[in-house]
Amino acid sequence: MIQGFVEKADTKSVRSWWDQHPFAFGVSNKNRDQVGTIPLEKMNRSYFDEVERRFRKHHRFAAQADKAPLLSNLIDYNKIRGKRVLDIATGSGFLAVQFAKAGAQVTAIDLTPFAVEHARKNFTVRNVPGIVLEADAQQLPFEDQSFDIVMAWGCLMHM
Repeated sequence: MIQGFVEKADTKSVRSWWDQHPFAFGVSNKNRDQVGTIPLEKMNRSYFDEVERRFRKHHRFAAQADKAPLLSNLIDYNKIRGKRVLDIATGSGFLAVQFAKAGAQVTAIDLTPFAVEHARKNFTVRNVPGIVLEADAQQLPFEDQSFDIVMAWGCLMHM
């Protein structure tokens, strides 16, 4: 190992860690039936609104103005309608849902089954179309040229 660099973790270890520490910006309850967060069946619109609110608070100045679409300081949502978008490491799917609301054809992937179900639930409660799959971003199961836009917000540092 070169000093200052970290060895690449194997996918099994990374998946195991994220299974035990799902990321939902700290939204949870005291009676955790599911790993690190509330049970899937209790996730409703207000739960996902809170996840989005916390993301907005964390990234409010650089990413978007108040009440503007997520990351709208970085993404021109007027240009993604009809585009094929891949959201890598989607987590709760908060960005993938934003793309779907803007009219994109969204496919979202995550490494863990929990995150996949979490994101699917978000699509369902917000009544927007999208495909969410369990997949490894380091070995994508898609043909070249399958997407017009690829988003990998916050995941590259974990690979």
